[in-house]
Amino acid sequence: MKTQITSFILFWTIYSFNINAQVSNIDYNAYRLPEVKFRALSGYGGIGGNVNNSRFNALDKERTFSNGIAAHYRTFNYNATKQAESSLSFSHSLAYKKVNLIKETKFEPSASYSNFDRTFDKKNNFFEWGTNTYLNGNFENENDERSRNYGSNIQFSVLLGHGRIEPITTVFIAKFIVDELLKEVILLEELDQEMLFALADQIAILQNKRVFDTRIYRKFVIKNLAEWMLANTKIDSSKIIDLTTTISDNWIFANIGGRSTGKSISYGLEPSYVYNYSKQPFGIQSEYNQLGLNGVINYSYYRQKSQYTQRSFEIETNINVNSSPLQKFELSTFTPNVNLSYGIGYYPNSRTNIYLNAGIYASFSLTRFKDIEPIGSNYFSLSQRISMNYDYFINYNFKLYGYLFAYHSNSYADINNLKSTNVVANFGMSYIFY
Repeated sequence: MKTQITSFILFWTIYSFNINAQVSNIDYNAYRLPEVKFRALSGYGGIGGNVNNSRFNALDKERTFSNGIAAHYRTFNYNATKQAESSLSFSHSLAYKKVNLIKETKFEPSASYSNFDRTFDKKNNFFEWGTNTYLNGNFENENDERSRNYGSNIQFSVLLGHGRIEPITTVFIAKFIVDELLKEVILLEELDQEMLFALADQIAILQNKRVFDTRIYRKFVIKNLAEWMLANTKIDSSKIIDLTTTISDNWIFANIGGRSTGKSISYGLEPSYVYNYSKQPFGIQSEYNQLGLNGVINYSYYRQKSQYTQRSFEIETNINVNSSPLQKFELSTFTPNVNLSYGIGYYPNSRTNIYLNAGIYASFSLTRFKDIEPIGSNYFSLSQRISMNYDYFINYNFKLYGYLFAYHSNSYADINNLKSTNVVANFGMSYIFY
């Protein structure tokens, strides 16, 4: 049954892909996101405890206490000359436990920061830099015994490139809203490309409007979109309530995935540093650090074939060089690899999305211990994969959903060769009888 459902979904996706790739008077690939700036800071904290005394043994007592604090700051900045995003997070947890004569405390702080900043000139040449940093610690005490663990992972990137990938999901949200309004004869006239793009701009701006309360935010969005539609389009004045409910339904429940357009190529360097330290009871300790350098060349292509279909192709290549001391020796690795992927997205309505992806990954690794010849190893791996995610809306009673991932790998090493195949599948359906 599962195989039949999967075959049906694949057949219907390919069939519908060709049927829905009709000629349209809307060039969705021409849409550009308006100037959008967004920033948000959020945080939370919690505290808890427990006291437990056994009725059968007066000495059996347990006390626990814990608390946690976290904060998250993020920014989003898109305009004609810049694409930039950043995310900064901090969290810590503190726990205390006492069971009879045993006392335990645990403190776990962590922090992360990631960003990219891409600046364009008039010819769509760009300079990009970014960071990806993670710091963490684990400090535990049990009576007089202590353990300490902390680490860091820091990566920088500096890239040059040409082209631009533009996120354009909002124009399809706008189109599905318009289609439903036309179907219900709420909107009396089809929107041309200019007006459709203007509605998409309003949606993009509202998506990045900071309003703290979710219910107030939804009311704010529905009110502003309804007012825009009334001011700029021909709406049946007797169906204002239907207008707001249609906007609300699509805003809350639309499920069309992420849509993009454009192509870009970039190349550059990504230096990295990893450090870990551990100290355990009885004087046991270890330290590890690694320096790395990636040389990367990436190509991305996204194209909207119609309102309902998207195609994408990506090539990611890099040459990774790492060096790390291992006890008295220095371990060096040289790893070139390439990853190719091709994807098809199908979105027949605002409640359905199906995404198919196929890819090939090839990697070669050369490992050597410095000053020790000929100790080392060579390793080559070639793998193929295919995946499918779908959430298929048939009607208001019947829906299909599922996930499929198939992977095959051939690995060749100095000592032996290895072949592996892995298939993961999860298929389901829901039906409301009454």
